[in-house]
Amino acid sequence: MTTLSDAVLFNSLLKRNKNLRFFIQRSMVMLFLGTVIATAATGQLPKAMEVDMFVASDGFIITKAGDTIPGKIRITKYIENQYGRIRFTGYNGEKASYNPDEITGFGVYPYGGGFSYYEVRASAKKGVPIYVCAFIKGKINVFFNRSSICRSVGTTTETTKTTGIDFEIAPKQGLQISSETETTRQTNITSIWYSSYFVEKNDAPLIKVDKNNLPELWPTLFGDCPAFEAEVAKYPDLKQFKNFLRLVDTYNQLCN
Repeated sequence: MTTLSDAVLFNSLLKRNKNLRFFIQRSMVMLFLGTVIATAATGQLPKAMEVDMFVASDGFIITKAGDTIPGKIRITKYIENQYGRIRFTGYNGEKASYNPDEITGFGVYPYGGGFSYYEVRASAKKGVPIYVCAFIKGKINVFFNRSSICRSVGTTTETTKTTGIDFEIAPKQGLQISSETETTRQTNITSIWYSSYFVEKNDAPLIKVDKNNLPELWPTLFGDCPAFEAEVAKYPDLKQFKNFLRLVDTYNQLCN
């Protein structure tokens, strides 16, 4: 049974022993990465969650040599509103900045939950290297477009609470008693969706797919798989852009 004194002693030991602290951090991260890398190899990534990293998040980089190095990651530059450079701090204290053409990719798992994996691609607009967040991997790859996120704003909740009582003596009215109140407002985000995605098929350059150009791009993306066309014929709602991720996932399962 671990006692409070044991915990205090262990915490003190961690603070004094940098190598022990690094070993424990690295062991925990590598255990997590084993699951991530195994699932990424099959194309079944954990649920992607694109995050803004204004502060450093725990994660890892994958070097050009294929080495996976855990540490903390922060975004320091944007290119075409996508991630263009990261600042990496290893758990051993080593620091370095990486442009997209200097590593293979990186992953982050912020304290708020979720997981995001970023790969390096040439941007859809100017063809310069950027980091893009992978949503779906397979014969068709789908990546997050940071410029496309949309939010629906729901109801605004207003809460008023009494924080104190105020006394005042007026010349004519005498003693006046009133309450001091504090009002807070909270706006609820009811839904989040994406107006476009970056899409890659058969290692071709990224293209931006949205509601307007999906019908035009349909033959290029999905026209080579009769089994998929038969599935869509049974469920025509799949053709709607709001179902695009489900559409691609179905294609990848039937047409690999």
